Amino acid sequence: MYISMYIDIKDKITLGRLSEAEGGLDLEPYHAYEKGVSRIHAELHRVDEIMLMLTDMNSVNGTYLNGSRLIPSQPRIVRDGDEIRLGELTMLISFR
Repeated sequence: MYISMYIDIKDKITLGRLSEAEGGLDLEPYHAYEKGVSRIHAELHRVDEIMLMLTDMNSVNGTYLNGSRLIPSQPRIVRDGDEIRLGELTMLISFR
């Protein structure tokens, strides 16, 4: 099961259990703590209109892109339709 939400990423956004005031997207409404999401888990960074990069921020339970675990601090390209998993919380990325 995927979570569904709209995020407008102008530059970058931190994914985890933190507030918008802290510069991030709070995933706690999706039971993030129970699913192993770190407070500062991963970062999505917009490169241009058609490219996003995903970086694991040294999370405890890992960040996965299409089933492959990311090496912390090493950005990976995210494409439209990719699956991102933070711990056990899964998201399907869709952008234009």
